[in-house]
Amino acid sequence: MSVGALQAALEARLKAFADGEGYPVAWENIAFDPAKQAKKKPFLRPWLLMAEETMHLIDNSSGKAPGIFQIDVLVPIGEGRGRLTGIMDKLRALFPKGLELQGEGVRAYVLSQRQGATTTDEPLHCKRRMDISFLAYIAG
Repeated sequence: MSVGALQAALEARLKAFADGEGYPVAWENIAFDPAKQAKKKPFLRPWLLMAEETMHLIDNSSGKAPGIFQIDVLVPIGEGRGRLTGIMDKLRALFPKGLELQGEGVRAYVLSQRQGATTTDEPLHCKRRMDISFLAYIAG
């Protein structure tokens, strides 16, 4: 299974958006200090959550795996909801339902998007989560 190719396709799309908007991204397993790198501006923090892969029963040549590309959107505390809501709307447009993403040996389709509640569990930022549900088809 090419989870790496799927993750690369999702993250490349997010990176292009973040670069264009000027938002830092706290990538998984890469040092990131919000107090230094995003003190007074929004930043994004993505996660790839994969479910168990199942086999295609007819020809056993490919499998499918549902998953969620979770993007935490963090904005400085005290900015109100407007900026946070605007970023969430842009992410919804970036990953619309039906979007096809391809990587080496994998093809995925966005099924839905869902926003979580706003929390303030970060010292300098409030956070809202965007869950992008997808179904990936993996070449065997």
